[in-house]
Amino acid sequence: MTANAAIRLTPDARQWALEKGGAITLRPSRRAGCCGGGAMVPVAEIGAPDDPTSHHRHMVDGVSVYAAPNLRMDESQAITIDMVRFLRWKRLVVEGVDLDTLRAERN
Repeated sequence: MTANAAIRLTPDARQWALEKGGAITLRPSRRAGCCGGGAMVPVAEIGAPDDPTSHHRHMVDGVSVYAAPNLRMDESQAITIDMVRFLRWKRLVVEGVDLDTLRAERN
């Protein structure tokens, strides 16, 4: 992710992050498909990474967002981090990261 990348938190994502310590980690993650294939997808997780110095840190509305160095995006695109709920479970979702870039970074 470039240093000038625009990151936006929805109000729900921001509130949950602040309740859980005020940090979010963005990273690529390999996900397996049903027929043996796989894909790299961007994930957002509550909390700081194990080694914060290895990530790019962005302050967004009072939340530290740590982006893995191999998670890249075009400066003209913005990403949005949102929180979704199902019954009592919550998780973060991220939109706006180019999956082709993730694939290229893996090789």
